[in-house]
Parts: sequence; structure tokens; C-alpha cells
Amino acid sequence: MRRVLALCSLALALGCDRDGRSPAAPERLEAAASPSVVGGYSATFVGTITDQFGQSSTYTCPGTVDIPAQPDSTFSGSFTEQGSGGCQQESGTVAGTVRPDSSLTFTADTPGGGSDIWQDGAASLGCTLVSSTPFTGAVSGGTLSGEGNGVYDCWFGRLYVDIQVSASRL
Repeated sequence: MRRVLALCSLALALGCDRDGRSPAAPERLEAAASPSVVGGYSATFVGTITDQFGQSSTYTCPGTVDIPAQPDSTFSGSFTEQGSGGCQQESGTVAGTVRPDSSLTFTADTPGGGSDIWQDGAASLGCTLVSSTPFTGAVSGGTLSGEGNGVYDCWFGRLYVDIQVSASRL
């Protein structure tokens, strides 16, 4: 028992400075703050659909992105794609993460069909989603950009869909 007490006393003594104070806490590394993406944005959505033979169609659609919340490095909000030209009117949600180096990753989702726009697209087209990526991009000044893609197997063949988002703070 004396030996256990002696070892405990030694451990406490080694854990203190010579003047009997406890050792200083190691310096905390301050986490770099992520840039803010909060705000309203005028957006352009560019979708390119390429079939298995390499033929493609590109659609440029105007819209908006609104991000009212960024409690930390995560953000959430909504988007609207205005119906014009070859573009459907769509609206949905966005959620993602922005890192201190200004890179960001986000997902977009429209109501019904799946957990993101890639699964929603499969449901609306009657195709099978083969693979997809979240949107990756960056925030710089008042501009957000991102790109994501999905691959579908449809009754008429394979489709490759690439969507680019460019949004400028209002």
C-alpha cells in the first residue's frame, strides 16, 4: 500500500512545476475560421448531358441561391432555377461545408425521388443512377462555384450529366 501511495505522490510531483503549480496547459492551436458563404446569390447553372456516343447538349439556366445559415463551417439554404429556354423551373435545398482554404463541398436536393438531385434525376427519368459526386468548388470574394456529375443507365443507353454552378453575391 505504501508503494502505491509513493508512486501516486511521485506522479503528482512530476506533474507540477518546481513551485508546486500545475503545469501550463499546452498551447491550443487556434482553428482557422472558414469564410462566410451567407447571403443571396445570382446564379448560373450549366448542365451538360452527354450520351454513350459522345453527343452532348448543354443548357445554361439562370437562378438564385440563398444561404441564410452558417453556424460554423457548415451551411444550408435553398436554390431556384428559373424556367426559361430548355430549362425547367426547379427549386430545392443546398447543404455543405466550407473549409478555411475556401474550398467547399455541397449537395443539392429537389423534392421527391431521392436524397439528392442525382437520385431525383434517376427517379424522374426512370433510369438507374450508376455513380455521382457531391458538388466541389470554392468561395472567393463574393463568388461561389462548384461542379458535380452523375452517370445514369437508361433504357436508351448511358448518360453522363455534368452540372456547373457559378453564383455571385447580390
